[in-house]
Amino acid sequence: PAAGKSVDSLAGPRRTMVRAATVASLVWAGAGLVVLVLTAADVAGFSPTASGFSVVLFSFTAQLELGRALLVSLLLVLLVAVLCTLATRVVAVAWAAALSLLAVLPLSLVGHAAGSDDHMNAVDSLALHLVGAVLWVGGLVALVLVGRRLGDQQEAVVRRYSMLAGACFVLVALSGVVNAALRV
Repeated sequence: PAAGKSVDSLAGPRRTMVRAATVASLVWAGAGLVVLVLTAADVAGFSPTASGFSVVLFSFTAQLELGRALLVSLLLVLLVAVLCTLATRVVAVAWAAALSLLAVLPLSLVGHAAGSDDHMNAVDSLALHLVGAVLWVGGLVALVLVGRRLGDQQEAVVRRYSMLAGACFVLVALSGVVNAALRV
């Protein structure tokens, strides 16, 4: 590291990545809020602009599993945004990354697999599928966005990402086969 810079500091390309992660988490939170509101409106048959919709939304998130899962995911994403905004060290960003993966999991609990005959295996394989896909695609997008700014670190980062992408490919393929087999 440069003089006065800690190995754990968020400087240069790292700071750029964290800013991009903050923006991405805020966009995700906004989309999550829209999905939550529109799903509540759809389930209740009640317009979001109608008087009293806030009671419908509260009931949806308090009483229905789908509403709770969407709300938990949204809250975790908001926590990720806060962590990214306040992060000054790599370890804080690592926690934010772990929470972002955790935010995907409630969606697997209420997805198509939740109604499967072999519920546990279907939900587990969908969760693994989602985590693998998120890591794979998210890593690729991050690499494309900041790859040129990595300078002499680019080769090492691409090498590490390639290993991660390979593992994610295997995870997505195997979990997809398991999920398909459970549905057939």
